[in-house]
Amino acid sequence: MSPAVKWGLSPLDWRSHAIDERGDHPIGVLIAECGHRLMIVTSLHDQPNGRPCEACAGQQFARALKDDPDQQRADLHAPDELQVRASDT
Repeated sequence: MSPAVKWGLSPLDWRSHAIDERGDHPIGVLIAECGHRLMIVTSLHDQPNGRPCEACAGQQFARALKDDPDQQRADLHAPDELQVRASDT
């Protein structure tokens, strides 16, 4: 089962960070996928609210490509320079 990822806007950098709601977070803090810390009172959303953190967005994109069987089939027929390799994600 994929993690329940939500997005929280940080007042420190004004970026939306991906947060696993089921993650093991310290008391009073949410830890984003990039390591950014947000206060527990941060509102979480299904989609980024504002400009997404590049590191968090990259991790979410790589996870989506890895989990999408349609993308994997399309990648098999793509020219070599357009293929997404596991080392690139």
